[in-house]
Amino acid sequence: MTDEAWGAVMAPPSEERDLVRHCTLGSDDLDRLRALRVAHNQLGHALLLCAMRHPGRALAPGERPPAAMVAWVARQLGVEATALDRWSNRAQTRREQIGDIMKAQGFTAFGREEAVAMTRWLTPTAQIERRPQRLIEILLAELRRRQILLPQPRVLELVVHRARSAAARVTWRALAGDLTPAQIEALDTLFDAAPGQEDLSRLAWLRQFPAAPGARSLHALIERLDVVRALGVERRRQTTIPAVAFDKVASDAMALTVQNLRVLAPPPRRALLVAAALRLETDLTDAALFMFDRLMGRVARKAERASADGAAAAMRGVQDHLKTLARAGRAVIAAHESDGDVHDAIDHAVGWARFLRAVTETEGVAASEHVDMRAELVRRWPALRQFAPTVLRTFSFEGARSATGLLKALALLRDANASGAARRRLPGDLPIGFIRKGWRPFVIDPDGAPDAKAWEVCVLFELRDRLRAGDVWVAGSRRFRSFEETLIPRASFTALRAEGALPVGVPEDPTVWIEGRRAALAEAMTDVAARSAIGTLEDVTIEGGALKITPLKADTPDEAQALGAAAYDLLPRIKITDLLLEVDDWTGFTAAFTHQRSGLPAEDRTVLLTAILADGVNLGLTRMAEAVRGPTLRELAWAHDWHIREECYACEYDQAACGT
Repeated sequence: MTDEAWGAVMAPPSEERDLVRHCTLGSDDLDRLRALRVAHNQLGHALLLCAMRHPGRALAPGERPPAAMVAWVARQLGVEATALDRWSNRAQTRREQIGDIMKAQGFTAFGREEAVAMTRWLTPTAQIERRPQRLIEILLAELRRRQILLPQPRVLELVVHRARSAAARVTWRALAGDLTPAQIEALDTLFDAAPGQEDLSRLAWLRQFPAAPGARSLHALIERLDVVRALGVERRRQTTIPAVAFDKVASDAMALTVQNLRVLAPPPRRALLVAAALRLETDLTDAALFMFDRLMGRVARKAERASADGAAAAMRGVQDHLKTLARAGRAVIAAHESDGDVHDAIDHAVGWARFLRAVTETEGVAASEHVDMRAELVRRWPALRQFAPTVLRTFSFEGARSATGLLKALALLRDANASGAARRRLPGDLPIGFIRKGWRPFVIDPDGAPDAKAWEVCVLFELRDRLRAGDVWVAGSRRFRSFEETLIPRASFTALRAEGALPVGVPEDPTVWIEGRRAALAEAMTDVAARSAIGTLEDVTIEGGALKITPLKADTPDEAQALGAAAYDLLPRIKITDLLLEVDDWTGFTAAFTHQRSGLPAEDRTVLLTAILADGVNLGLTRMAEAVRGPTLRELAWAHDWHIREECYACEYDQAACGT
């Protein structure tokens, strides 16, 4: 922190709100102070006491508190503020008075033991919160709470530095402290050249996974996922540190270049590689499953278009037959109305043979395989076989009880694929309980036996739908994870319930909540009925049992609209980045976008705000760099990679933390 920032932190309160909060004397304080009898001693002693409470230090020799503080304390004591001029602030007198206050109020001086204790206390927080200024604020608040007098700023900064270092060491040990030699050797191979690419490391190759949908891209993703899994890094390591701390370490690991990682000392390098491996496994899992979803969707769209085109072509081919059926139908109607012979009427109108041919052709077009795209999906079974077996082999699917039949089908299909193409055979008793009504005519024949290809296509599309719905999930995925993983852990929930501090805004007992809602509803209905009976419901009438509510109408006068347009015309035309800079001067918005590693704010706010703007309007960094003057694409990319994160947008604005 700068000297100016430390001066603000260490300064006695001077604003009215702070004076009321920190310098209000209690009755016990007033009794002890008035026992001193002499007014200037009372006032000097009281000012020392207030300063030791906040900001948490003793007044320096010769230091005069702010005039507002002197006046506020003097008013409570019933003495003149000028009495402070007669107070002796000599070193000896000051030490004696400080000793008396510390003994009476329970204050403690900051020494070696306190430094060690506060370093240990701050270390767990430093795992989660890495901004030095924020850690200093947390440390100051705790020292004041414990009534430990603040040491020099350099000492406090040293405590924060040691806590951050200790937190880093704890994180490194938790992530990589018990790695086996084989795991260490496997992680070091990430610095080797990628297969077939001498100028690209394996780590960089893993980071650069394809995004365009396609069977080849899906296989490339799974190839990378197999490489990451072969490193042998257990997923349990991610849970050894707080989730927030892991996210920060993983973000650093994914942002650092291979050259920067290579030169680090072994403990941080191995921990970052472990975090990178775990994050890559999650990201690759999500990307592969999402691409599976997109490929299934693409097959479905092609089938839908082909089915629609086929149905349209079939309809064009039976136009003459439809006309024949229409004439025959008119003849049947006329014969029925005149009590004539229906057979003679059809034979005379279109001919019996022609009528039979029209019926046969039209029945063929009306069959379900011509109008339902599921039949076309079954015909596209070879396209699904290009990627589906790899997906089933790579991922282990879990699900809710309602998905038991589907999970059994997936396991059966996976085992059949593993047996090889030449020996692949599905058993006769395939599970069909999960098949929905719309699929059954295409999967199960009239004898009740399922068609193997149609059954496999149905299984794959049911898997896609259940993944979307959350009924089926994959371990290690963030996007397709179990709903239970998004809830408060059971151990935390039990502890919160025991303390009576569940973070919910409703009673813990559901019957109590329901009764409360029922009572509130009854009260509201009684009030509406009473006001309706006397006609006092505003803009509401009930006539003949019908409720009528008067619609709202715009009531802005034309003069006001004209005045508003004129006011907008007076506004200066400026660049949006200049406007953002001006608003940032008022709010300190950019202070939340700190550097991932150092915790410091961005040095160039213009570049940062331009990158944020590109993020907000979905323009992209490349097009934004082409559209503006000044920031280059490299500058925008650097600001985006190191300063812009999801948690920055979600950060609750804190004036004290932002320094504004």
